[in-house]
Amino acid sequence: MYGRWKNYIWFSKRRLVFWEDKIQTTEKFFKKKIDISNLINQEARELKSFFDSIGYNLWIVGGAVRDHVLGIEIHDIDFTTDGNPEEILKYIDDSKFSIQTNAKKYGCLTFIKNEKHFQVTTLRQDMKNYGRDVEVKFTEKINEDVKRRDFTINSLYLNFSGELYDPLDAFRDIIDQRIIFIGDVKKRIIEDHLRILRYLRFVAKFGYHAIKDRELQVCIDNKDLLLKLSKERVRDEILNFISCIKSKEIIEVLSVPTFFNVIGIKLNDFSHINKFHSIRERVEFDISIIFQFALALDKNQNIKDYEAMFENLKFSRKDSIFIQEILDFRVYSKKEMSQKIDLLIYKHGIEMTKYIIINSWIFDDDPSEFDNWSFLFKSIDNQTKMVFPIKPDHLIKIGIYPGPDISRILKDLENIWIDKNFEPSFKDLIKLAEQELPTNNRGE
Repeated sequence: MYGRWKNYIWFSKRRLVFWEDKIQTTEKFFKKKIDISNLINQEARELKSFFDSIGYNLWIVGGAVRDHVLGIEIHDIDFTTDGNPEEILKYIDDSKFSIQTNAKKYGCLTFIKNEKHFQVTTLRQDMKNYGRDVEVKFTEKINEDVKRRDFTINSLYLNFSGELYDPLDAFRDIIDQRIIFIGDVKKRIIEDHLRILRYLRFVAKFGYHAIKDRELQVCIDNKDLLLKLSKERVRDEILNFISCIKSKEIIEVLSVPTFFNVIGIKLNDFSHINKFHSIRERVEFDISIIFQFALALDKNQNIKDYEAMFENLKFSRKDSIFIQEILDFRVYSKKEMSQKIDLLIYKHGIEMTKYIIINSWIFDDDPSEFDNWSFLFKSIDNQTKMVFPIKPDHLIKIGIYPGPDISRILKDLENIWIDKNFEPSFKDLIKLAEQELPTNNRGE
């Protein structure tokens, strides 16, 4: 009797059965109709028209469907089709899109128009997995394609009429924000080790209130597999995870240090996170994900520890320097910050000064100062960076010979100008150069 069944899985209190010997049409999985009027732009509609013209279906799939159902702002939309990539490419000259085919063997084509990119992947079965590589077989059935996806919340398909197809009956998982692996957890992790970090990210973003202890434990038991992954992919997934953390409790609930210690990252206790999100909601500033990562690091490490982490995770030199600068930031009081704002803008520029403000604002425990910090932050955009008025040519004109002394004199003058709160004028500084600096070499 049980020989006809393959791969049955328990999800919460319900059982999902994959019928391997029965063809099921897409319509069988119709769930409901939803409004997508604000989801599809003109270029996406043109892409749909192209697929209609060559006789293939096109669905929105994965995260875009999930986020649309939840009312979350969507930045990228992935599509899937029942068309074979080789067949689609035969008609590409009839489209108004340029196309990238570097992932064609996985069924993935990227259509480009007006600087907008649309990734379209053919429905497929993953036959053999080799880490991030995979041997695929194309199909025309969404109930076969869905088995390769990672979590039930990413398993819904949406057509351009707003018809939602749900082959795993997972709509409720999205509404309840439950993060559940599709299939056997260990097998899915063995297939693609990055799913460990993706699981952490989705739980942090959506569903730590409904976490499954068994699934988390399987991830913990297999944490060393993270060492086999591309360093760049690990880094990017870690940054995404950090950006999803909404409370310090999730760090303990998910045993995050257990995973991060394996890859050489030491985190702090995230006691800053609630204040950070309060600030983020108040300011109109796109806070860098690298800044958020730096805030999350344990500062009780030496420079060699940080350098090893930068190297291990392949951070760019620019990002490495930025992280180190953030870690070295002094925490100012609101009064100190107000007094030093011109100096900070002069030395670091407006953008970096905003980060210095946020870093101090986060650790100011006086709630009565919150609005004052907000006012100071907003005032930055109206500030003008001070410009040191003296140039080498000015010193040469008053008789100081070109040479190494000019750099020293310029630096001395700049320090005096800064120490006096940028008040000395051009004439004041020239007078100092002529009369007060013993290091001049005018040859008198």
